[in-house]
Amino acid sequence: MPESLPGRGERGAATPLVLVAVALAAAGLAAVGRVGAGLHEVARAEAVADLSALAGAVGGVDAAREVATANSAGVQLRRAGSTVVATVRLGAAEGIAAARAVPPVAGGGAGLSSPRRAAPVGSPP
Repeated sequence: MPESLPGRGERGAATPLVLVAVALAAAGLAAVGRVGAGLHEVARAEAVADLSALAGAVGGVDAAREVATANSAGVQLRRAGSTVVATVRLGAAEGIAAARAVPPVAGGGAGLSSPRRAAPVGSPP
C-alpha cells in the first residue's frame, strides 16, 4: 500500500461539503424568490380588484374593465344594488374586492365620499 504524501493528510476533504452547502443555499434562495414573487402577484391582484371595484361603483362596468385591462388583468363584475364586487385574475393570482357608491355629502364630492373630513396630523379628533 502506498504511503500518503507528507503534509497532504485530509487536505481538500471539506470541498465537497462546501459545494453541497452552497447548492443548498442556492436552492433555498430560489425557493424564497418564488414565494416572494407569488406573494407579490397576489398583492397586485388584490390591489387591482380594489381599484376595479371602486371604478365600477363610481364609473360603471366600462370603467372597471378599463382599470383591469390597464393592469393586464381579467375581471368579472357582479352588481348587487349599489355594491360592485370585482373578481380579478392576474396570472395565477386572484383578488376579490367590493365597493359601494354612496350619495355625495354636502360639500364633499361625487361618488365615494366620507362625511368626515381628514384632520391635520396632530390635531384633536
